[in-house]
Amino acid sequence: MIIDLLDVVSDDHMALRALEGRMTVREHFQHISEVRMYWLGQIAAKNPGANINAPRLPFDGTRDGLRQALEGSHAAARSYLAASLESDSAGIPYDHPALYFGHMLWHEGWHVGQIDLALERGGAELSEEWAERALWERWRGPEEWE
Repeated sequence: MIIDLLDVVSDDHMALRALEGRMTVREHFQHISEVRMYWLGQIAAKNPGANINAPRLPFDGTRDGLRQALEGSHAAARSYLAASLESDSAGIPYDHPALYFGHMLWHEGWHVGQIDLALERGGAELSEEWAERALWERWRGPEEWE
């Protein structure tokens, strides 16, 4: 979903902010990837057997760089979650893989809200149709409205 959101945001809108002094849309995307990797790094450092492959990619500020960072952090988080669910243990600082997943879900949802608000304030509001297809249908499946 984050990649789909990145794809729909134009380069002209990457500098928008939800509020003055807050992160830009570009910084929100970068931050999402960095937080994924930060917590995976914390888990790996405290749990050597966690088998986390989480290389940090240098961010060059481009759309392609954002995409690579987001795809890389997504792959690392997905791999970690799959392995930790098999063992039913996320390791320190999370007691269970669901806690890591919950933290990331809440964190990324907050940033998506900030991106949406920045786009709306900048005159580039996401359409309801796009949000339904690209975001909500992934959670609940296609809706059939009467």
